[in-house]
Amino acid sequence: MQNYLYCFDENYNKQALCSINSLLKNSREELRIFIIHKNPESFEKYIRLIKKNLNLYSLDIYKFDKKNLEFPNIEEAHVSEATYYRFFINEYLPKDINEILYLDADIICNNDPSENYENFLMELNNSKHTIAVKTEWKDNFTVDGYHDEFYRLDLTSKKYFNAGVMLINL
Repeated sequence: MQNYLYCFDENYNKQALCSINSLLKNSREELRIFIIHKNPESFEKYIRLIKKNLNLYSLDIYKFDKKNLEFPNIEEAHVSEATYYRFFINEYLPKDINEILYLDADIICNNDPSENYENFLMELNNSKHTIAVKTEWKDNFTVDGYHDEFYRLDLTSKKYFNAGVMLINL
């Protein structure tokens, strides 16, 4: 059984619906999906649509209820408060989960992720690391090319990782 996590707020409800449906449609495995949401009530009408998918084993949604927290750099930035929810996943997810694949709500699945999930999980478990991510190098990008993340995000470092897709060994 594969486990997937999304963290978002009502501004990404529609994107998350598309992402989750694309994931379920393309997977050959039954999936457990977990959501940490600022306002889960705003997502309720979409839950009915998601539950129609045959590959859905379970869907659990948790309200992000931490109070008196200050999240830096969310004003006029490409990140939102929901970006920080993943720091609290151990407080929301069931204790029987050993690993989870975190996906940003705007990720679309075009192929079956099952084999990659299992392969990367085996690699992660055989490593000393806790999180597997894709590292990108600035030398691999061009301004006119398809992948222009370094320029679009005005990054000054020569490498970064995409925090929108992370396999986490819990």
